[in-house]
Amino acid sequence: MTADDFKNWMAQAKVGETVVYYRGPYLVSEDDIRLATSKAADHGLVFLSQLRVDEREYAYRATRISRRTHEVLDNLFANLPLFLRPRTV
Repeated sequence: MTADDFKNWMAQAKVGETVVYYRGPYLVSEDDIRLATSKAADHGLVFLSQLRVDEREYAYRATRISRRTHEVLDNLFANLPLFLRPRTV
């Protein structure tokens, strides 16, 4: 998936819908898709997660969330140390 594909998905995604934006080895690069998903998460538009498919492969997912869900997550994780908080908080 490209950053443009992700932006198009965001424009039509309903709350609760999930997209796999990358599948492969551990994603550490700062490519366009990583930056686009991180920015969306920072703005409370998606919740990012990863699923370990096998020993060396992960499915990186973005789930569309509502502003209210973002607020609930923010309050829920507010007292956790920073390294344990999800990207949306």
